Amino acid sequence: MSQTENYQTISPKQARAIVAMVEEPTLEAAADAVGISRATLRRWQANPDFASALATARRAAMGEATSLLASLTVKAAQTLGAVLDSELATANHKIRAAQAILENARAAIELDELAGRILELERLESEREGRRNR
Repeated sequence: MSQTENYQTISPKQARAIVAMVEEPTLEAAADAVGISRATLRRWQANPDFASALATARRAAMGEATSLLASLTVKAAQTLGAVLDSELATANHKIRAAQAILENARAAIELDELAGRILELERLESEREGRRNR
């Protein structure tokens, strides 16, 4: 399914503009790709339906980028480990790799702990709501 198939309330040209705005590096490049002026593109951005479709497209693009980054994390961690084990790496490179590993491990542990706390708070709140509704 193409990205333009999801846009029911905007014109096909506006849908192409949204795709261009997600894919092109600048507003001018997006306008050029679609064959419209920047002024037209700015005017369309003020349209609530266009703005909503653009926000949805940008969220989808960010989701794809996040998935790609997540898929590369194991490789990145392995690369840091390889630097630590490399006989060719300088002491400075090994120290930087070690710092990156430790900082990311700490952040991951903290996020995991916070997620657990949030789940527990949500569980307690749900129980409290259940008691109120009796």
